[in-house]
Amino acid sequence: MILSHRDQEIFFNALLNPPEANNELKNALIDHDKLVESDV
Repeated sequence: MILSHRDQEIFFNALLNPPEANNELKNALIDHDKLVESDV
């Protein structure tokens, strides 16, 4: 995949400055944690 310079900036900016998780995402994490056992 080849990205333009602008695309690279947008991509890395999103990685370095992700948006805050909304309630739907937070609820999905809670549901996931109830279903999946972690060894950590």
